[in-house]
Formats: sequence, structure tokens, C-alpha cells
Amino acid sequence: MATARAALDGFMDAMKPLLPRDVVGATRIGTEQLPEPADRVEVREALDALLGSLRTLERELALLRDRIEGIEALLEMLEARLLDVKSVERRLLATIAGLRTVLLPGPDTDNLVRWLEWSGKGSASRRNLVLAAAPIILGNILRDELFARTETVVLTSATLATRGSFDFLRARLGIDQMSLEATDSPPRVTQAVVPSPFDFETQSLLLVPTDLPDMNAQGDAFQQALIGRSVPSPRAWRRLDARGRCSFRVRTIGHGSSLASSRPGMGFCSAPHRSGRVSMFRDIHCGGW
Repeated sequence: MATARAALDGFMDAMKPLLPRDVVGATRIGTEQLPEPADRVEVREALDALLGSLRTLERELALLRDRIEGIEALLEMLEARLLDVKSVERRLLATIAGLRTVLLPGPDTDNLVRWLEWSGKGSASRRNLVLAAAPIILGNILRDELFARTETVVLTSATLATRGSFDFLRARLGIDQMSLEATDSPPRVTQAVVPSPFDFETQSLLLVPTDLPDMNAQGDAFQQALIGRSVPSPRAWRRLDARGRCSFRVRTIGHGSSLASSRPGMGFCSAPHRSGRVSMFRDIHCGGW
């Protein structure tokens, strides 16, 4: 434990000069501003020492756990503690993998965004140096770590399809046909586009006013005009039929527009007001909102 702590201190001492403490936000690794840290001799030596000490500590914990599990009397007494030991083993392995991903990515360099940044508040001496990495393309990771290991995954949203096709999304998720054919045990993909049951043609109206004040003009004329045309009449809520639908007549708000309201909190529909044509919008029925 003492060896690993000393190696960590040496590694941090080698890394901190690479990023001045007054830098705000993330600084990407592999750029002119921050070249590869592991290319510096002092950083690479400190990194190797830290990785070696962490691997040694993980092996020693695993060996200790194996010995305790082999002694039945100790196993019963220390079963809860062994769970803690396993947790520490996993955290050590994750730390080793994280350090290698950020500083020694190898062939995965082009598919990673890696950066350093300072976190925390207060004086510079109290802030922590953060090493981070994120994949650019998630398809392979999602296919291998999620779709291949989970019995069922359901993806649903109003924006999954593009022009009625899932090709773009499937390619980004790593489950396009070409990717599946290159997989030993490809998951079965079922897809469907479910149209909206909402009847847009008969249950929605669009208000396009043409006589509003200039929104960039001084004063609040534009805001007042909007308020004057968008306040529904409370009396509209009083006429609900047995099915919860509302039926009412269009009421002119201000000049140049008319408005029809539906159930409280469920939106409203609007219609342009034209002299001599208001009758065509009378007795509007709004249902299913």
C-alpha cells in the first residue's frame, strides 16, 4: 500500500506541471497545447511505476482473498470483508485501465477524445487534476457491452427514424447490417415506425399573424401584442361534453386574430381572423389533446 501511494505521488508530481493551475476547462491531449504526456521521460517513468505498483497491489489482494476463501473458518468470519476486498480489486483494475486509456491508448487513439482538467473549488492547491477520455464512436462498445449481453433492449423515441428509416441510427449504434454480419453472435433487431394517432389536419390550426410590431423595436409593444392575443377565455372550460371534449365559438382577441381553447393545461388551437370568414371557424370541437 505504501509503495502504491508513493508511486501515485510521484506520478502526480510529474503530471501537474503539464497543465497550469490557472487553466479553466478541459485541455485536449495530443494537441499543440498539450502533446502526449507519456512522450515525456519523467511522466512515462512515473506512469510505469504507478501501473506496476497498482498491478502488484491487485495481485496481492487477490492472493489474500484466495487464501481466506480456502479456510472455511476464516471464510465464515470474514465473508463481508471479502466483498470489500473484491470491490477494491475491481477499482484497482479500473484505475489501471483508465490510466492506460488516457495516456497509452495505442491503436484506439483516433477513436478517443482525451483531456486533462482541474476540478474543485477554492485555492489552486486544493484543486484536483482529472484525467479523462471519451469514445467518439460508440457503436462497437454498445454492441459488445450492451446489446450482446442484454436479453432485450427497447429503444423508443419520436426522433429515432430519419425519413422513415433507421439506417443512420443503427450505424451509429453498431447494429447496422454490415456490423452484425461481422459479429459471431449478432443480436436480433426488430424495428418499426408507429405513426402518430393525432389527426393533425382536423385537430390543429396554425396562427400566422402578419401585423405584429417589430420584435426588435424599443419598448414592450411586441410583448403586449402577444399577451393580448394569447389569453384564452376562462368561459371556454365550462362547455365540456361527457367525453371530456370542449365545444365553443371562436372569440376575437384584440385585432387580427382569433383563438380557440381546449381543456385546461392541454394546449390551444388558433386560427387567423379574416373579416367575413370567421363563420368557418365557429363551433370548433377539440378532442384528444
